[in-house]
Amino acid sequence: MTGRAGAAEANGPTGTESGTGAVGAGRGDGGPTGSASTGTTPPGAGPVDYEGRRFRQPGDDAGTVAVYHQQDDLVWGEVAGGRVRRGWTAGTRNPDGTLSMGYTIVFATGEVVCGRSENTPELTGDGRLRLRETWERYGPHAATGVSYIEEVA
Repeated sequence: MTGRAGAAEANGPTGTESGTGAVGAGRGDGGPTGSASTGTTPPGAGPVDYEGRRFRQPGDDAGTVAVYHQQDDLVWGEVAGGRVRRGWTAGTRNPDGTLSMGYTIVFATGEVVCGRSENTPELTGDGRLRLRETWERYGPHAATGVSYIEEVA
């Protein structure tokens, strides 16, 4: 996992910011793809297995990538590239495939952000996994938002 153009700045689980969400590159623009959600576990997919999946924010040209891992219901990921020096996310996969996660990100500027997110899996039009992240950032620049990351093809 983080942004999108918006009035407020906020950092989400993979490191982007915006008034509406966060994940991907740090401080940029982008936005939801506008695709309709398919709910939690994508139809016909059974429980989502996150092991080895790579995600980035749609339109992120900064090179920020999150690599996820999974063991049973435990899911964790590492984030790096672009404006993110290093980031981590860890949490659990619920039976419906959603993720309950916490995150910490260190930006190239030295800024450190922490927060939590609830991630809902969806499918893109071409069958890749998309995560809709509803996040809350803690600390002196506390914020909330929604962002999207998509599986790297």
